Amino acid sequence: MLKNFEITWTELRDRIYDVFSENKILLICWGFCACLDAYSTTCFMEFTGASEEVHPLTTFTAIAFGVYIGPWVAGVLKLFIALPVLACWKKAVKPTLITSCMLQLFAFYHNMMYSYGLQIYHLNL
Repeated sequence: MLKNFEITWTELRDRIYDVFSENKILLICWGFCACLDAYSTTCFMEFTGASEEVHPLTTFTAIAFGVYIGPWVAGVLKLFIALPVLACWKKAVKPTLITSCMLQLFAFYHNMMYSYGLQIYHLNL
């Protein structure tokens, strides 16, 4: 049962600090996977443009900032949006980070295979 869900800035700061102190390795892996995902999305968008991207935040930032900067801005925004949620929902931090890392690694693999597969296809024409 939910209690009063008001939280002050100091409580949020303390909870984010607790998440960082308890899950350092997972957070480093999460940041690394986010960088891989942003890089592969940049490679993917270099060939296809922003219209083929599935994530709406990434599409919007790619249209606003371009295909080279947009995926990196979206990656940083995704990390900053998720941190307060993880801080407030401490029981789900580890499963969420592991799942997020796995999804970002799959996105990296898919984007790189699609990008370089498309590039090889055009070279063979």
